Amino acid sequence: MSQQVIKKINLYSANDLKNNCDDNLPFILSNLGFKQDFKLKDIEIGLSTALALIGGTTYLVDKKLSFSESYNYTVILIVVYFLIQTVFFVFMKFYQADIKYTGINLNNNKDTKDKKNKKNQKDQKDQNIDEEINKIIIKTTINKKQVVPTYNLTIELFDNDSNVKKFDSNLKFSSVFNELGFLQIEEFQKIIKDSIIKTSK
Repeated sequence: MSQQVIKKINLYSANDLKNNCDDNLPFILSNLGFKQDFKLKDIEIGLSTALALIGGTTYLVDKKLSFSESYNYTVILIVVYFLIQTVFFVFMKFYQADIKYTGINLNNNKDTKDKKNKKNQKDQKDQNIDEEINKIIIKTTINKKQVVPTYNLTIELFDNDSNVKKFDSNLKFSSVFNELGFLQIEEFQKIIKDSIIKTSK
């Protein structure tokens, strides 16, 4: 189970406040019946590893072989490197951008007997989370154009047929951090839960 990140934050650093909120999303979503999905992170790591391996291989080829012997290999490796680098850039810029959490709803109702039985056993605090939700993606950004920076949330919910519902909201950091700089986890969880419920309607 994900752990709560308890840390005193500088209230004048919007980036630190955002990062602490982001770090606690897995803990909050776990409390609400979601399990974090690391597929996107695995893709990112896979692409990064491939780039590192190609770079290392190119170095070894250059050291071990003469220029004429290594030329063709080096050209091929460089072409492959830039192809993967392009894929990595597009993935990070347009697909992975701002995504801080991806999860699967453990209470998703797919009309099986087990799911129907689980519906009756759900904790009271989670009973308003729509069981038709299969997957959730949360993106976060900071709006620094305002005098007081705000934490912007974009919630995307996917049902069993991959239909998506989207909801944007924002909150002031002062609404979830106390005067000492600690995140009020219960208040933050309530805001996240209410946002999910609004998205699912």
